[in-house]
Amino acid sequence: MYHGEDYDVAGFCVGVVEKSEIIDGSKVADGDVLVALASSGPHSNGYSLVRKIIEVSGVDPQTTDSQR
Repeated sequence: MYHGEDYDVAGFCVGVVEKSEIIDGSKVADGDVLVALASSGPHSNGYSLVRKIIEVSGVDPQTTDSQR
């Protein structure tokens, strides 16, 4: 499946938190930092977001740039 120095990395996270410490967005404030990691494209659950973006935007995924 992989050749040469190709590799794949996968991971997940599970945690436990006290109910009073759940992050629900109500304490977001100016100056808070959001950290994001680059990706080579949509993966796994990301396709749900891609489908929603296509649905909301009305873009026909079968249309090429030259056909717009």
